[in-house]
Order: sequence, then structure tokens, then C-alpha cells
Amino acid sequence: MDSMQAWQAESRFWLGGTEGDGRYIFHVHVNEPLPEPVPGSLHTLDAQFERFRCPSGVLWFCGAEYAARDPVAGSKATPTGGLGRYSTQGGCISLPPGEHAIGIYRVERPEAGDAAASPQPARAARGIDLRMVASMLLWLTGWLAVVLAAFALVVSLPVKLFQWATGSPLFKEGWHLYRRCPEVC
Repeated sequence: MDSMQAWQAESRFWLGGTEGDGRYIFHVHVNEPLPEPVPGSLHTLDAQFERFRCPSGVLWFCGAEYAARDPVAGSKATPTGGLGRYSTQGGCISLPPGEHAIGIYRVERPEAGDAAASPQPARAARGIDLRMVASMLLWLTGWLAVVLAAFALVVSLPVKLFQWATGSPLFKEGWHLYRRCPEVC
């Protein structure tokens, strides 16, 4: 955090909050006028830099936990794999290398259909993250397999112990509850 605050003081970094985790849209306007505000919305200036340095010509937007010299590869301080692995957690734009005047505005809009409601931060529509759904399905499938295997063991173990204790010929058949049908030649 100290490094990030120092870089912000040098106009190389912006450390600002989005008031929690979620999906947010950043609109970047380079060498063009800002569009007219949506009626009923509030625009609040969060930060302004008269000379924001961007020598590489690539401006990155991501959570502080992904901030690195190379956000795609990440670093020791970022989640393993950086934005290369977690591409939905950030993005970048290209602009002319050099210094730029940058204003960062928070846009707040009333909830849809209720113009009298208090303004809420503008967010991107929350879509279904297919990777998360696939991960949850695999997790559930794994637990289902564990439960079924445990159930089979709990049921079959007492049956096999009973077969052993009573001297049943089925005990020598293996882990089959019933005698196997003889093969037809």
C-alpha cells in the first residue's frame, strides 16, 4: 500500500475505491469531449491528475491485488497467474505514450424505473460467470461421488461381515451382494 500511495503522489497510479467487490465499467475518453450526463445522474470527481504518466502507452484498470509491473503475468504479491489467469478482474486501454490530464469521475444513477430513488453507483450488468458455474458443478459432482461411495461402503461392509460370520459361500464371491450368474457358453 505504501508503494501504491507513493506512485499516486508521483501521478503514476490511481488508488481509489469502488465501494466493494463487484463488476464495474470504466469508460475512458481520450482526446474527446465527455458525453452529456444521463438526466438524474450525479458525476463526482474522485481524482484528477494534470500530468498522469503513462510512458508505455498502456493504461491498466484492475483491483489493487492485481497491480504489478506486468499485470498479465503478475508478481509475488498478486494472485498466481495475474490477469493472465484472472482476465475478468481487469483490463487495459492503449493511448499515446507520455503524460495525460486525467479526471476520474464516479457516476451515480437512480435505480431503473425509480427516478426518485437515491442515486446508486453505476455497475455493469451482473452476468453468469460460466467458469464459476462449471467449478461449482465439478465441486458438487465430486461431493456426490464421495457421498455415494461412503453410502456403498456403509451398506456393503455389514453385508460382507455377515456373510463371513455365517460362512456363506457368497463371501468368497468378492464384493457382490448376490451370486453371479454363470456365464453361458
